[in-house]
Amino acid sequence: MNITHTGIIALSAFFITAFIILAGCEHEPFEPIVEELDENPIDTTLNCFEDTVYYKEDIQPIIDGNCSMSDCHDAVTKSDGIDLSSYDRVINTGEIKPMDPDGSEFYTSLSNDNTSK
Repeated sequence: MNITHTGIIALSAFFITAFIILAGCEHEPFEPIVEELDENPIDTTLNCFEDTVYYKEDIQPIIDGNCSMSDCHDAVTKSDGIDLSSYDRVINTGEIKPMDPDGSEFYTSLSNDNTSK
């Protein structure tokens, strides 16, 4: 095999070019974009509107403090078969008639001055 001077130069040029291309073919590692977190994030547990009455925050505490307590209309005692310990139980056992407060036993019990209920 007879390699000429021109062949050695061409072969050397090929390898040098290939080396430069491959060596220059590095990619920079991806740096993810990190957004800074707000120091005061929005509290999603709060109600949406301050002027709106919410059952869990506004109504149930009143019922718990006056009706749904031990030996009354709690989940264990269920006096008169009425359990006022949660929204579902109030609706299902509290004799509530939607859009008819005067026909709802629950409403009339609350609006009467009768402390036995």
